[in-house]
Amino acid sequence: MPEMFPKFAETMKKYNITGLVVIGATHSLTDTAKLSEYFLKNRVATNVVCVPATLDANVRHNFIQMPIGFDTASKCYSQLIGNMLTDSASAIKYWYFIRLMGRDPSHLAVECAMRTHPNMVIISEECAFRGETMPDIVSRVADVIQQRADQGKNYGTVVIPEGLLSHISAFKHLIIELNDMFKNCKNNLEMRELIQKIVKDKEEKYIKSCLSPWSYSLYGTLPDFMKIQLINEQQILGEMNLAQVETEKLMAYFVDIELKKRKAEGVYKGSFAPVTHFFGYQGRAAHPSNFDCSLASTMGFGAGVLLQSGITGSAVSVKELTNKPQNWRIGAVPILAMLRSTPKTGYLRHQLVVPSQEIGMNDLPYQVLKANEVSWRFIDHYCNPGPIQFQDFGKDSIATTIDAQYGVETDIADQIKGLCNAINNQTMFAEHQHLLVAALSALKAAKGVLNSMSEDSMLGKLQTVA
Repeated sequence: MPEMFPKFAETMKKYNITGLVVIGATHSLTDTAKLSEYFLKNRVATNVVCVPATLDANVRHNFIQMPIGFDTASKCYSQLIGNMLTDSASAIKYWYFIRLMGRDPSHLAVECAMRTHPNMVIISEECAFRGETMPDIVSRVADVIQQRADQGKNYGTVVIPEGLLSHISAFKHLIIELNDMFKNCKNNLEMRELIQKIVKDKEEKYIKSCLSPWSYSLYGTLPDFMKIQLINEQQILGEMNLAQVETEKLMAYFVDIELKKRKAEGVYKGSFAPVTHFFGYQGRAAHPSNFDCSLASTMGFGAGVLLQSGITGSAVSVKELTNKPQNWRIGAVPILAMLRSTPKTGYLRHQLVVPSQEIGMNDLPYQVLKANEVSWRFIDHYCNPGPIQFQDFGKDSIATTIDAQYGVETDIADQIKGLCNAINNQTMFAEHQHLLVAALSALKAAKGVLNSMSEDSMLGKLQTVA
């Protein structure tokens, strides 16, 4: 991207463009910061702002509640998962392994699980936090399947996030080493030749020489279809396209092996018929929900106002999303406040980037999910929300994770605004000056507390960036 900045600058000057809007996720936010800095240094009179938009919802920093696209995708996937749950309860003989698009974070998996109540949902960040290996995860899934079989239930659904493999330490290192094998390929021809060299080597001598002993040991345990995918889904400059790696099939494969082992030991007596699905592009191509339409219109308006006001290097932020759209609050966030020195695909290790915001173990939506998931495992609470609604009942529904995260904050903010309005009205008719002085003193103290919190938060951000 930086090598294209001079061309951007030339085009901006040629057509006298004074404002540029970049739409996208964390890569777009990072590029917005770098491009605006380049324009300022080279005296290009073009302001640059970013509109957060991604179905992955990995732009959920302290300053941005929701990007465009997540609401639509989560509702679309929830419908598809709900259909599978309905079929699972009807046929009572299949276990569905469903992988959801979402790259590294598991926001979509959490949101869709809270809407549909599958028997089990795997959270990538939780697996990384626990330091789980693939056998650990397989054992957890097999335990649920075995316990349900003991109840006579040989059916169920497991939701799997797209980024699971990148959160398992052993697979993460294997992926890095495979990427290193391809990073020197300069074109598609060289890459195809390397792929053929690996695939035709039936004894795996070449790939064994390229991988570390522990990575090759893991590679050797994988089924042939997964080995081929890990090799074929490499891209130019050595980056694996995990969206095309069928993690759900790998999970079903290993679970089947584990259950056969348990059946041989006599501890599992059920039947296991896995069916796998990947829901990805269905959500990307879905007709936008009313919420996303309102959010896109609001953010577009905000971007125009920022550019007109001479703001650059910032992202549009819309808050209080649990209220009606007419009560949303629009603002701007300096991207500097979100930059971190962390590794990121497409950037050098030492560069400042906007990282992907993953799920934290202390996040309220995650905790709500874990509190409910225990009962979903053995008692069917299946929910099929149906297709996205555009009118009448359900048309104004919002993401459950957003409601869980910000609903309480919005209620508090509404109470504060209501009290401020009441005070404003009452001061118009106040007769006792000493009471007004007391009220003014209390308001100044409250404002001081809020200012102190805001300054401490921003100072912490800037110190982290520095």
